[in-house]
Amino acid sequence: MSTGSDRLAADLKVETLAGPERALAEEAVRIKARLDAIDLWISGDHDTWFEVAERWKDAPELVLSAPLVEARQQALALRAVLSELVKMQGASAEPAQPAASKTDEIKERREKRLRGAS
Repeated sequence: MSTGSDRLAADLKVETLAGPERALAEEAVRIKARLDAIDLWISGDHDTWFEVAERWKDAPELVLSAPLVEARQQALALRAVLSELVKMQGASAEPAQPAASKTDEIKERREKRLRGAS
């Protein structure tokens, strides 16, 4: 694990979770550790993660290596896992009551008035 993944585990309170929420949180922590490891590799010499190739005459092309592409994929995976975790945690909380609209307020006043008239 990495410092970043340990920090994420603490922020998500992985030890207090159970079931699918815990599995998603643990996966998020593993993805974060992979991202940190890939970042260390990428942040080294630029020749290790890209090269300028000239496949066609006078048409230079930037070619990215697999670790940089993998880092993007891992970042997308982390985003998806954290998004799903937030949805699950929101579903387990009490649903918020919708705010009363003007129509609801008018209906309530009319019903009070009708009850008072009877």
